[in-house]
Amino acid sequence: MNKLLTYLPSISLLIILLILPINSLAQERVASDQFNEIEKRAIEEIVRDYIIEHPEVLLESISLMEQRQQELRQAQAEKAIRENADEIFNAPTSFVGGNVDGNITIVEFFDYNCGYCKQGFPGMMNIINTDKNIRLVLKEYPVLGPESIVAARAAIASRKQNKYMAFHTALMKAKGKLSEQRIFDIAKDTGINIKKLKDDMQSPEVDATIERNHALTELLGIDGTPGYVIGNILVPGFIPEEGLKAVVFQARANKETVTN
Repeated sequence: MNKLLTYLPSISLLIILLILPINSLAQERVASDQFNEIEKRAIEEIVRDYIIEHPEVLLESISLMEQRQQELRQAQAEKAIRENADEIFNAPTSFVGGNVDGNITIVEFFDYNCGYCKQGFPGMMNIINTDKNIRLVLKEYPVLGPESIVAARAAIASRKQNKYMAFHTALMKAKGKLSEQRIFDIAKDTGINIKKLKDDMQSPEVDATIERNHALTELLGIDGTPGYVIGNILVPGFIPEEGLKAVVFQARANKETVTN
């Protein structure tokens, strides 16, 4: 119902344009909104009757508007990706996994306390392990509270001990909300030196990495986790494994089209 109310003014205008006599005078008056009160009431009655008789018009109009809005968002995202490609795909502060020379890159913005990120993790790793031509870039985007920030800082700092992927995997597989103590317990179980980790977490480089990732999400229009950039395609939300495969396929096709 709320969606209908949102689109109703535009839909009503669309219907008016369809059902009013198409002559120059009518077009001028619609454009200038110069109907008198009697005419307005008559038009409202026509619109009401038309909607009642043809309710499918509402659904068709909403579907078309949503499609156009999605196309606009994707065009804006593609522009943002082009303008920030080096920071998105090649930032030295981001971990790179999979095939570092792969022909398509999946960039994931994630939070270690995000249930959807954890839900999507097995499918993501299945794709990386099956498709040997994918490059994976991981960007910490802690938005779910102080513990998420601790987890992100610890993960970034773990790179100093060459333990990032093992630690990342363990954090993603951990059930439930991560407390600060649990984060360090998982780090210890992963073979990480906790004293060194805590020291490295205070590095300005860690702050800069998180700040850069947050800045990128604003440019891309990502306001939650997970969020993905796959080639030139933005996916601002959870996507199951089969959907992810489909986007990878499309991104490769887009890349070939541009290259050719």
